[in-house]
Amino acid sequence: MVFDTVFIHPDAQGGLIFLSLPIYQWLVIGVLELTLVLLRARNAI
Repeated sequence: MVFDTVFIHPDAQGGLIFLSLPIYQWLVIGVLELTLVLLRARNAI
């Protein structure tokens, strides 16, 4: 996403990717962590 914003489609609002991308990264990490916890709980029984 950063490469596309900076090099392929440069725009005045491109700097906003540096504010929004960490939020998306934390959301993805949270979903993956929740999935792993649920799978671990299901396999432990």
